[in-house]
Order: sequence, then C-alpha cells, then structure tokens
Amino acid sequence: MAQTPAKTTNDMASAPSTSDLSLQVEALKADIAGLTETISALGKQKANETKEEIELRAQLLKERGKMAVDQAGNEFDRLSSEAERSIREKPMTALAIAAGVGLVVGFLTSRK
Repeated sequence: MAQTPAKTTNDMASAPSTSDLSLQVEALKADIAGLTETISALGKQKANETKEEIELRAQLLKERGKMAVDQAGNEFDRLSSEAERSIREKPMTALAIAAGVGLVVGFLTSRK
C-alpha cells in the first residue's frame, strides 16, 4: 500500500499562504491596471500626433492647391492678353487661323 509522505513543518513554512497569494494577485492586478493606463495614454498620444500630422499635411496640400490655381489663373490671363495683342496686331492672320480651325473641326465632326 502506498503511503503519502507526511508534510513536515518546514514544508508548511515554505509554502505560500492564502493571504500571501491574495496579496500577490492584488499586486498583479495593480500592475496590469497600470500597464493598461500606460498603453491607453500612449495610444491617445499617438492618435493626437497622427491627427496633428494629418491636419498639417492637409493644410499644406490646401495651400499648394491654392497656389496652383492662382498660377493657372495668372497663366490664363497672360495667354489671353497675348492672344488679344496678337489679334490686334495681325487681324487677318487671326481670322485665317480661326477659319482654318473651323474647317478642320467641321471636317472632323461631319457625318458621312
């Protein structure tokens, strides 16, 4: 018959008590709560940084777009002025070019 060894007083003294285990569990819970708060704070900080970066990039793109529109408007004004000047200086040439373009467009769009 097998006998279970009797526990000695040294074994009982080295075994953690229920209260010790409870204290360790509470300490672990506190550590986990602290880690959760730290991770949450880091996540919020990263989200704020990302939001700020996106807003900055959007502002830069908006400014670039406005500059491109302004530049296109200036270029249109310049070309328009140049065309008007050219028409005033050489009206017959402008009329011939307009007639030629009209004929080409007419041929391209005519149905046969």
